[in-house]
Amino acid sequence: MRIKTLLLTLCLLAVPLIALAENAADLQKQILLDQKKLNIMQNLVLDDQEAAKFWPAYGAFQEKLFDVALDRYELLSFYASNYKSLSDQQATDMIDTMFLLNETRQALLKEFSLALRMEEILPAKKAFRYLQIEHNIAAVEQYDLAKKVPLLE
Repeated sequence: MRIKTLLLTLCLLAVPLIALAENAADLQKQILLDQKKLNIMQNLVLDDQEAAKFWPAYGAFQEKLFDVALDRYELLSFYASNYKSLSDQQATDMIDTMFLLNETRQALLKEFSLALRMEEILPAKKAFRYLQIEHNIAAVEQYDLAKKVPLLE
């Protein structure tokens, strides 16, 4: 009887834990996006009109960019788990995927840059400054990642 009660209790506790795990992933994503937004806010001075146009467009753009970063994370996770035994075919597939992810990221940046200027969200100089900040953030992330990812054996 105690075992049944214990199992039932564990099952009932598992459901909120699964939901909590999903919420934790969403929370972690939101924290990462908020940290990045804070960095941009500290380095890109916007007046009220610019901010009213920029931040909603920025949010939509960051969601797309985050999806690319997630795909990249999955690729690097696969690599980290398999780098000691990676086949030539897997290495070829990873090369192709990495270039595709880089091209996708660049295309998204270009699309957002054009939207900033064409939709008159930001003046060209501020759009350029934003792209510099975005590039600097990516460079720091890339450097931190490069320190952690082992070279292929």
